[in-house]
Amino acid sequence: MGCAGFSPSETGRFRDRQEGFQTALREAGVRADLVAFVDESLGFAAGKATLDQLLRLESELDAVFCVTDVLAAGILFECARRDLRVPQQLAVAGFGDYEIASEISPKLTTVRTRSYEIGVSAADLLVGTLRGEPDIPKVRDVGYELVLRESL
Repeated sequence: MGCAGFSPSETGRFRDRQEGFQTALREAGVRADLVAFVDESLGFAAGKATLDQLLRLESELDAVFCVTDVLAAGILFECARRDLRVPQQLAVAGFGDYEIASEISPKLTTVRTRSYEIGVSAADLLVGTLRGEPDIPKVRDVGYELVLRESL
């Protein structure tokens, strides 16, 4: 199982997703060193670049987790170009539940964050800080949801 991400110098949240993915694999006793990095500006073309890198590392790659749905969509486009059947030959999952995830074929399995809850928590944090409330928790877990579709 591989992870497709952006260059380590890119946005911290992408790096955190990749590191969390690798930690979970190690804890499950699964190989965690199959990671491909590309420049974030490549858009869908990043899918080809990361799939190329991952297949050079492991020719029998069976699944890829991508730090964004755009990257995952790029991998799905590249799989179609190479006649790789998803999910039969390669399972693909993304992150973000962007609109493309439910429109692409096959429909993309993804992780959905709870944007509304994030907004409420951010507002609560700001209001509490402005009011001078002590001991306001700086980190809040608002959860997530795995949206199972056709790519896994």
